[in-house]
Amino acid sequence: LNIKYQRRILALEVCCTVKDRGCEWSGKLEDLEAHLDAKTGDCEYADVKCLNECDQPVEKHDLSSHLTSSCPKREFTCQYCNFKATYEVVSNDHWPQCSFYPVPCP
Repeated sequence: LNIKYQRRILALEVCCTVKDRGCEWSGKLEDLEAHLDAKTGDCEYADVKCLNECDQPVEKHDLSSHLTSSCPKREFTCQYCNFKATYEVVSNDHWPQCSFYPVPCP
C-alpha cells in the first residue's frame, strides 16, 4: 500500500470490535489493537484467557468472578468431607463416590 493511503486508513475513526458486548470505545484504527490487547489494553469486554486454562471465553471485566465462582478448573473443596480438587473433579468424579454425600431417603 502507498504510505499516504496507509496513514489515512490507520487514522480512520472506528468503534471497538466488541461494541455489541457493551464497549463504548472509539478511536483511530491504529489504536484498536492496543485497546483490545488482553494484557495491556483497556477494553473490559475483550476476551482474555482464564488463568486456570479452562478454555472458556471470559470477558476481562468478568475474569475475577469467573475465577471464584464459575470456572470448572477453580480450586474447590467438597463441603461434605473437605476433599480438595478442581470443581469439575469434585462435582463429576468425587461426589458420586463421596462417603459423606447426602443420599435422599427412599
